[in-house]
Amino acid sequence: MHEFYKKALVALILLLIVEALAACMCVYLSYPSATLVPWGRGGIHWRLVTTTDAVQGGTSTIRILDSGERSLRFDFRLTTVPAFPFVSADMLLEDGAVQFVIWLHQRI
Repeated sequence: MHEFYKKALVALILLLIVEALAACMCVYLSYPSATLVPWGRGGIHWRLVTTTDAVQGGTSTIRILDSGERSLRFDFRLTTVPAFPFVSADMLLEDGAVQFVIWLHQRI
């Protein structure tokens, strides 16, 4: 009977390891990411552009904190001066002739 419990314990431990690996794989695959275009390589590059409600007389601000290959972090403050305050952080992908290729826009 003691041998049965040993086998059952080993089977339980193996099953828990397999389930933990499957859970890690599912979590890893649920966060897909892709590098768009690396900074300064080739003919196409991207640059960051920020826009605020200053054209409407607003005083909202936006500040880029970090812009790497895999992230774009920014901090913003909206004020109630205009009726519809806004800020935006844009990634403009340009080719060598400064033609816009793609415009990725995040408006807050």
